[in-house]
Amino acid sequence: MKRTIGIFTTGLFVAALVTPVAAQDLASVEGRVRVVQKGDLDIIVEGATNDDLNIAQYRAFDRFAAEHPQTVEILKKNPELLDSEKYLVTHRELTEFLDAHPDIKPDYDANPGNYVPLEPSVEKAVETRARQVEVAGPLRADEIR
Repeated sequence: MKRTIGIFTTGLFVAALVTPVAAQDLASVEGRVRVVQKGDLDIIVEGATNDDLNIAQYRAFDRFAAEHPQTVEILKKNPELLDSEKYLVTHRELTEFLDAHPDIKPDYDANPGNYVPLEPSVEKAVETRARQVEVAGPLRADEIR
């Protein structure tokens, strides 16, 4: 009897945990708008789209990364090198790629983590610099390493 009650209680507990997750996944997958009520709070849940993502740019960069893994490894550690003329002069393949895909550089500057997986310390530095730019404005050419 105790075992049956234990199994039943465990089943209820698992169902209670899985139901909200399943409902959220369903809303995201089907793209439907749902309203979840929590007391006096209404939470509107709708599936996300990728309409605002630059999928073609990401794919182009992925192809470049596959052909030039060493360059991408360096950019992971220092994403600001994309703004360095000294670096670009010595990495002709990167310069040619950026010339062929002019929309990538401004998006990369704004969101380098969308292109290369940044190391945690670099990601924190990029976020800090982004907050500084909001307050102080962009870097001048003489400030770039």
